[in-house]
Amino acid sequence: MLRACTLFLYALMAEAVRSNLKAERANAIGKVMDTVSSLLQRGNADDEVLSHLRALAGHSDAQEPPDATATEALNNALQIVIDEIDTDVLGKISTAHDETQAAIDKTINELQASTTTAMAQKTTADENDELWFQCVQNEKTAKKAIEDDRLLEKEAEEAQISPCEAQQNAKLVSLDLTVTPFECDISLGECPALLTEYEESNLEALKAEVITAMFSTSYGYTVLKKACDDAKDAVLDMQILIRIKTKEWRDQKTKCLKLHAPRKLTMCQFGTDLQNKCEKVQAHQNQMDLVNGAGNEFSHSDRVAEWVTTFKTKCLLRKITEGKLLDETASTECDVEAVYQKVLNKKDEDFAALTTEKQFTCSESTISFWGQNWDLPLDEEAPSEDYSIVDPFTRDVDIFAETPFAVCAPTPTCGGDAKGMPCLFPFTYQGTEHHSCIDGGFGYLWCPTNKDFGTNGVFAGWGKCEC
Repeated sequence: MLRACTLFLYALMAEAVRSNLKAERANAIGKVMDTVSSLLQRGNADDEVLSHLRALAGHSDAQEPPDATATEALNNALQIVIDEIDTDVLGKISTAHDETQAAIDKTINELQASTTTAMAQKTTADENDELWFQCVQNEKTAKKAIEDDRLLEKEAEEAQISPCEAQQNAKLVSLDLTVTPFECDISLGECPALLTEYEESNLEALKAEVITAMFSTSYGYTVLKKACDDAKDAVLDMQILIRIKTKEWRDQKTKCLKLHAPRKLTMCQFGTDLQNKCEKVQAHQNQMDLVNGAGNEFSHSDRVAEWVTTFKTKCLLRKITEGKLLDETASTECDVEAVYQKVLNKKDEDFAALTTEKQFTCSESTISFWGQNWDLPLDEEAPSEDYSIVDPFTRDVDIFAETPFAVCAPTPTCGGDAKGMPCLFPFTYQGTEHHSCIDGGFGYLWCPTNKDFGTNGVFAGWGKCEC
């Protein structure tokens, strides 16, 4: 890794050694650095850092008064090295630490934001999924109500048979009339008179009998006709009710079809948001691989080791300026001081909280939505029992695919002039926004494949949806 001191050292090395630096002072500094290096190497100090520090000390320039002693000249030069270590080495190490913390904060903040977006979209997708599910539940209930009424209609039709047949059978007046025998003696000439008497008496009796029969039959027919009419009205009422409920069922079906498109769109948008979250997960993991690794600008262990070596060097040089010996005691004292104080917050707890199963780990192979799904019949005449529930409802997901859910992949069209191009949703046609294929009065479902379809007189680019 190009350590924080490197740029400074290279800048120093690019300058010519000042001509007024005395050979004695250079030799003294060299011996000091040899002693420091010896003490540091016993603690497994970084050779590269020591080499840079040796170069820094070797190129430090000090201006001494003409009468300065060798000790004063050495201390002056060493103080310059100490000051430069503080400013240009330890300061840059601290800056690099802050930059590393900022890089970690950036990736975790981006992960937090993408997780919030994905979770909000998942909630929306679940809500739309539930709305659609409940809508289809009502659609099935409406279909079942039609079937129940058709059974009642059949019962009503069967119930009208008996009274209507009875009415039909009761419409005729039929009498088996009995006539009193007629006798007369033609020789006595009494027949005409007896006939007149016979006609009067029998005719009145027959008339009364017929009238009684007609009255009785008419009353019975009227009662039976009402029963038949009531039965026919019951059938008609059921037929009217069935027509009303059939319209209600079709209206409900249309409502569910309209809910299906936003349901799918929000699921697909969640898939895209989940992919974005998982990209942020990978970005943070990549950043932490650098932080936890070695040999790169973000390596925390390299930075700590560099700081400890540099700080201990500064501490030992300071002890020389204080007139103390460089020995094991001085080295041990500097070890106590050379403790890296800055804490790097790796955000491990935050990362763990953002990658729970509840908030998605990005290792999922399936995703559950609201909970249940409908397997719908294709035939409109299919019975309500053909509406079947899929439980639990999950979709296969591939985080790294172009479309994480297969259902979100564009579906090719056929016919029209689109040449198989997929539909473009949503689209506006005749002032209405649509999120799925429409009939439009043509007798088949279609969709535009051209984003300008229907605007400025452009009607090219469309295809049929049912291929």
